[in-house]
Formats: sequence, C-alpha cells, structure tokens
Amino acid sequence: MQPLVSVIVPIYNVASYLDCCLNSIRGQSYQRLEIIMVEDCSTDDSVSLAERHLVDPRVRLLRHARNAGLSAARNTGIEAATGDFVLFVDSDDAIAPALVKSCLTHAQASGADVVVFDFVPFEDGDALPETGRVVDTLGTESLDAVQYFRLHHFAWLKFIRADLLRDPCLRFPIGLYYEDWPFHWQLGFVSNSMHTLAGQWYYYRQRGSSITASRGRKLLDQFKVQRLVLEMVRQQGGRDAASVLYQKVHGTFWTVLIRVENRLLPEAIMTARRLRGELLGVATVPPRDGRTALMALLLALPPPLSGAGLRLVRSLKAIAASFFDKTAVKGKGAERMKHQAVPHPQRVLHIVGRMDRAGAETMLMNYYRAIDRTRLQLDFLVYTTEEGDYDAEIRTLGGEIIQIEGDAGWLKRAIAMTRIFRQSKWCAVHAHTNFSNIFPLFAAVLARIPIRISHAHVTDVDCPSLAQSVYQAVAPVFLRLFATHKVACGERAAALLYRPGDNVTILPNAIESSLYLQERGEASQAVRDELLIGAETRVVLQVARLDKVKNQLFIIEVARRLKEQCQDFVTLLAGRGEMEGQLREAVARHRLNDHVKFLGVRDDIPQLLNAADVFVLPSFVEGFPVVLVEAQAAGVPCLVSDRVSTEVDLGMGLVSFYAVPDALESADAGRLADEWADALIACRDKDKPSTVERRVILESTGYCASGAMDRLARLYQIETSCRAID
Repeated sequence: MQPLVSVIVPIYNVASYLDCCLNSIRGQSYQRLEIIMVEDCSTDDSVSLAERHLVDPRVRLLRHARNAGLSAARNTGIEAATGDFVLFVDSDDAIAPALVKSCLTHAQASGADVVVFDFVPFEDGDALPETGRVVDTLGTESLDAVQYFRLHHFAWLKFIRADLLRDPCLRFPIGLYYEDWPFHWQLGFVSNSMHTLAGQWYYYRQRGSSITASRGRKLLDQFKVQRLVLEMVRQQGGRDAASVLYQKVHGTFWTVLIRVENRLLPEAIMTARRLRGELLGVATVPPRDGRTALMALLLALPPPLSGAGLRLVRSLKAIAASFFDKTAVKGKGAERMKHQAVPHPQRVLHIVGRMDRAGAETMLMNYYRAIDRTRLQLDFLVYTTEEGDYDAEIRTLGGEIIQIEGDAGWLKRAIAMTRIFRQSKWCAVHAHTNFSNIFPLFAAVLARIPIRISHAHVTDVDCPSLAQSVYQAVAPVFLRLFATHKVACGERAAALLYRPGDNVTILPNAIESSLYLQERGEASQAVRDELLIGAETRVVLQVARLDKVKNQLFIIEVARRLKEQCQDFVTLLAGRGEMEGQLREAVARHRLNDHVKFLGVRDDIPQLLNAADVFVLPSFVEGFPVVLVEAQAAGVPCLVSDRVSTEVDLGMGLVSFYAVPDALESADAGRLADEWADALIACRDKDKPSTVERRVILESTGYCASGAMDRLARLYQIETSCRAID
C-alpha cells in the first residue's frame, strides 16, 4: 500500500486565502493524503469555507473550543495525524502540485527522516507563482546537523517521517510567537538523516498583517524562543551548533532593534545584551564586520537607557532602519529568510566601471567562461548606462547587467547599491574599482552580504591631486573595515591599495590558455588576408583602450621612425576610446595611413596575436595587463614600458622593458623612440618557446583560468568546478 501523508493546516481568520490553500493541497499529483484542518475559533467566514471542502473524504476538520494560537493548532494536528509522513501548510499559503510526490519519492529513495525544500515568496494580491515551474535553489544532497541548522527554521518547509513526531519533545511551544525556531532545532537533534530537495515548492504569501510585520511586543518573543533553543544546544549540541545559533540570533537582533517600537527599545536592548552574553559562553564568534561592530556598540551602551543615551540609540536605529528593514520595501519581507539557504547556482556580483575589453574585465570574462555555471553565476554592476563590449555575452551566459548612472555622486551610488544589494540574491560582492572599492563594499556591509572582496588591479596612480592623495591614504583603512577578503593581481598592486600586514590573496590575471597555445597556421593567414598584410610584412600589435595613459601617440612616433628606415611593417591598434580622433590626425599628419590601422573593438584577439610579430605596450600606468599574459601565451615577443610592473614577465624570455618619455615634446623623446624602433626590428629574430614550454609555465605560475577560478570559488566559499578549457 502507498504511504499515507498527513497534511496539517491550522486555520484562523483566513477566509480570503483558504480556498487557494486547500485547492493546492487537494490537487496534489500524489493522492493518498490525510488533510487535517485545525480551526482555531476564527471570527470571519473561515469555518464555512473549510466545511465546503469536507466533500473530499480525505479532509477532516478539527475545531478548538477557544482560540489557542498557531502552536496549539499544529500540536492538535500532530496528535490527530495517522500518516506515515507529515507536512505543515499555513492556510494563507499554497504548494506546488508535485510537492508531496517529490518529497515522498526522495524520502523513500534516500531513507531520509526529514526532507527540506525551498520556497518562493509572492505578494498578497498577486497570482500564485508559475505552476509547475520549480527553480533549482537547493542542491539535492544529504545534510549533517550543522548544515541543517543553517537552513530555514520554518516548519512548512519540512517533509517529516511521522515516527519522529512520537517524541513528545517535538511540539510547538504554547503561548509564544516565532514557534518554528525551537521545533526546527529539536527536529535536527532527533533526526538521523536529513536531505534537501532541489527546488522552490512552497508558495509563501507576504501579508502586511502577518507576525513578520509586527513592531510591537510580539517581536520580543524572538528572544524567548531563542533562549529555549540555547538550552537545547547546551544539552544536545556542540560548539559548531552553538556558533550557527550565534550567527542566526545575532542577525535577528537587527530585526528586533530596528523594527521594535521606540517605547520598547530599552527592554529589547537589555534582553538582547543578556542573550548575547549567554551565547558568547558557548559559541565560537565569527570575525566582526561593520554590521556586527555597530551591533556591539548598541549592546555595549551602559544602562539605564534614558536621556541622551536613548536618543543616541534611537538615532542609530533610524539610520540603520533605512538600510536594514526589508519590510519597508514591497516584496522583500521574506526575501532575507529565503536566501539563508544556499542558492543553486549561487550568484556573485562583480562591481566594475564598464564591461569593455580591458584588462580586469577580460580577466573576469576568462573566469566566467571557465566556471561551472550550474553551480556559480556571475552578475555585474556597472557605472554606466551605455552598453559594454561584453554585455551581450554576459547575458548569453546567464548573467545580469545592473546599470547605475555614471555621473552620480558617491553618496547616491552607495544608497543605490544598498537598495540593489538588499535583493539578497548574491552570496558575495566582488569590487574591482581599486580605491573606489570602499563604496560598494560599504553598501554590501549595510545590506548584510557576508562575503565582500576588494580586488586591486593597478600598480600606480596618475599624478593625483592633494584631495586624491588624502583619499588614497585613508581608503586602505576603510577597506580593512569593509572587506572580508583582499585580493590583488600582484605584489605591487597589493602594496598600493592595502596596508602592511593585511592578509592579501595574490590572484594572477588568468586566461583561457587553450585559445592562445596554438601554432601559427590558417588563423594567422586569415587575419593577414583580411587586413591585406603581406607575408613578409612585420606586424606590430597593441590591444588597449585608446587613451592617454596607453601612450598610443608614442607608438605612432615609433612607426614614423620605422617608416623613415624603410621598414616593411604595419601597426595594428585594436581598441577604441576618446583619443581615437587625435590619433587618426597624427597618422594622417605623418602620412602613415598605410602603416597604421585602427581595428576598433575586436573579438578575435587570439587570432590577432597569432598573426602578430611583436606586441607593444608603452603605457604610462598599468595594473597587471591581461593582454600581456595572452601575448606571452601566444609566443609573441613583447616590448613593454618600464613603468609596468616586472611581474608581467612570466619567464618565457619574451618580455623586454624600455623607457618611455613623459611627453613627445620631452628632450629624450626622439632617442627613446629610436630605441623602440631598433628593438622592434630585432624582435623578429628572437627565439620563442615552444607551445609545450609555454603551457608548462602558464600552469606552474597560475595563469590558467581553471585553476585561478577554483581559488576564487574558495573565497566565495563555493564548491564548484571549471570546464576543461585549458
């Protein structure tokens, strides 16, 4: 005989929602159900509506003699249940048609005592989420107790083997709100096997009148149920469980202290202070971030809280509430709770200026193409409303582009980012804007995003003003406060952005090496044919933004010297930028139109490098240019400005450093241009390492995207893998 599943539905004043709830249960694809309605003395039409469903022989209606609350109604349902498994459904919510069948199948196959699934919130008044559409937010896997404790505490997200509920300890506490907390933890302690079921199967209706929207004394019941859980942990759990409890309780402190009415604030702070002290005695405390530091300040204010002290707390509360109170934003009341579970795939938000074909952006795309996107997805917040070079590809790969006005001030940006981050769909924020990383990371602190990464990409700055100098001096202090992890592309970049003694991860600007480890052949000839370049013509290539710091005017001056020596060469400038008009004028003025070609933005950089004889980068300022890694991977000799970090030389014998003048009007400009011209001529006879030698060096130095992405995934605290692209 098929197992019987008992579905317990407490009812109290839900006339507007009850039919929707019961119809979703009665319409389950698995039909052997026992539907137990427990009516708790409603004052609306809930009883008459419930009685209409008694035409279904699977439905039972139990009625309380007096109103006793949600806990008592659920306990009544547990005592009456005769099924092999039990499921709770709140009477203002609904469930997906295949929920029971999916949970039962998984429980039978795995032997699990408890199957946990995820939910999707929807606004009161909106239609149910798309029927049959199950979003894969939880992996289907076995859980240990600590992993289980980290998940949602809601009773309605659990499919429970009925034998467990014979334990009298597994009941809901009478007379308290937030009753799911102790039930969740006690269930974890008595269960032998817990599994997750991939997908969002429960439809949670967000109502303004619900307990989660309360601002009165009901909120203080959170502290009472948390103290009950603390006693359980002391008796049955270990330090790991206590540490999970500490993190969960500490998070609810914000909910209570920010939302509670001001008249209750002194009592709330004193209660939170006592509970926090008890937790500190049993738990390992995680590293402090900006949010926990502010919480510690609030809880450290000396009693009695009155007068100036209370006014200070109320002011801090008002400021923090604008950032932390998600119920103030429509549709977000349950979003915070939803994402306590591990999303599948998890998403990381990267902060960049614009996703054009520049060094850091190209590195990010190399990582993005390499990762297993079924487990990790990347989104990008950019400071522009214009389309970036990589935007279309990002959308194709499943990522999202979030645009902020480029000319907005830092304060407006921080506020806008905080509102965006409060969507809670990102497990990490990863900022790539160097000294400006402090603003998105500060916003991430306010939005309570747990992993906040600052990434340094520059090794020098271009003549900052006094104000910029002061800002750059204090930025590392704020990064130490706001960033949970610090990353740099190299030692020089780390030294510029961070303070001595900071724990910095050096993450090389890795590439998709297989694209560049090619012998010259048809691809090289195809590029030459397209650009009408002869077989004997020397190809000089630069791939960079057409910008003052990239020093393309000096490249044109070197081209003029080569022309004077009657050299057979062509210079290819791949990129675009604000200097393009000035550069074209210089080319025309020196009659170099046959020797300098503007290619614009290209998506065939590996093929261009394959066709090049030498790569040039005479920049005034660089971070760690990814294109130099790509050029060396392709076996192309590189002439590089001596202002670029020597870390770019991977040891293949392909990189040579030469001085560049501060300006073409400098006294040494002519001499230095001649040196570059002579070096370009000599490069053609330079010995080049084999493909095998280049591959070995790239792998040993960490410049293959797959290995680098695995390191980055560990920073995100994600177990993922990369495709075999290298």
